[in-house]
Amino acid sequence: MGDKAIQEITKMVSFDMNMDPKRLEWNDSEEIIKAFKHINFIAPTTDGLSPIGDDQIETSLKSIVQPEFLKVITRKPQVYSGGFPFQVEVAVAFGGNAGRSNSNGNGENQKRMEVMRFANKAPLLFDGGGCAITKAVQTIEWKRYGIQNIDEAPLTVFVNIISVHIPYTSAGKQAISDEAEVLEEIRLALMDSGRKISRFIIGKKREKEKQAKRKMYMKYAIEVAYAIGELTKKNKEEIEKKLLNIVLKRLKLEEQEDKKELSDEQIEKEMKKETKKQDKKEEKIKGKIKGLKKVK
Repeated sequence: MGDKAIQEITKMVSFDMNMDPKRLEWNDSEEIIKAFKHINFIAPTTDGLSPIGDDQIETSLKSIVQPEFLKVITRKPQVYSGGFPFQVEVAVAFGGNAGRSNSNGNGENQKRMEVMRFANKAPLLFDGGGCAITKAVQTIEWKRYGIQNIDEAPLTVFVNIISVHIPYTSAGKQAISDEAEVLEEIRLALMDSGRKISRFIIGKKREKEKQAKRKMYMKYAIEVAYAIGELTKKNKEEIEKKLLNIVLKRLKLEEQEDKKELSDEQIEKEMKKETKKQDKKEEKIKGKIKGLKKVK
């Protein structure tokens, strides 16, 4: 590490960094480890790594699943186990043909989340349950990002781990072991993608609400114009034009507000509201089911 990083670590620890390492106590070692987490080290060299590339991933997923929304993220190179460099490529596709189709037993196909696991561009087809990629996906609280039921979500998650030494769980090379650094990098990439999805979902919801408002305003503007014309004995067509102009101005102002990019805090609030609504609906359904059981 460079001199600058050493100086920063020296300020964070409570002991002399020039002391003999053999004299270090357990607490001293923990201080150094905690300090490491706050230092921005130079990223390891990627000369030996061969990523797929954002453009190639995006083109491939668009042709395969035709999603409504797609976000590709490539994390900065990191190291695990003290020195093995690795990099994570993640893509999340939502809507369209994204997700895996499953029959529900009634002849109807339902969508559920699909996880595509890759290591050094090679697909991992078996032992998904014991793979670090699957575990990282399962640790994400998808409700926070507007995806209320992950088992019925049109969602495809693509993850590719690149490394000079992939930490496979066995000689079969079908699953990646859950190294802490690898898990954390996948999680961070998925959470970043989740925030982008939540923006898309909120935007889609707002557009739907806006269209509903437009229909409602237009409908009642005509009825109100007719009623005012009857009461005032004035030209109904002129009243209707004025009311429609007021409605259009109001909708235009709302569109301008919608164009402003929402902050992460606003996104979080919107998602919490949606989660609460969904939880209340589920509680009502559960209550009805309990009531039916008592009646029986």
